[in-house]
Amino acid sequence: MEFADLINSETLSRCKRGVRIVNCARGGIIDEQALLEAIESGQCAGAALDVFEQVRHPCTVNMQYYSSGISMFSCTNTDNDVNIG
Repeated sequence: MEFADLINSETLSRCKRGVRIVNCARGGIIDEQALLEAIESGQCAGAALDVFEQVRHPCTVNMQYYSSGISMFSCTNTDNDVNIG
């Protein structure tokens, strides 16, 4: 995929500290592990994703993020995915 991981640790490190990331375009554009690390370090102040690398089960909490002290909730609402992170 030519669009895979366009937003990665390198691109996040070039952003202004405290950047906020929004992705409602396509899953896989953001390297989710790099995003988590950027949030944990404070480089990224927050992110709103409505698409992911892998489809998540409706109304589940991603425990990787939760155990890191970062909450992420995703829920399917009719034909639209709503994700808050």
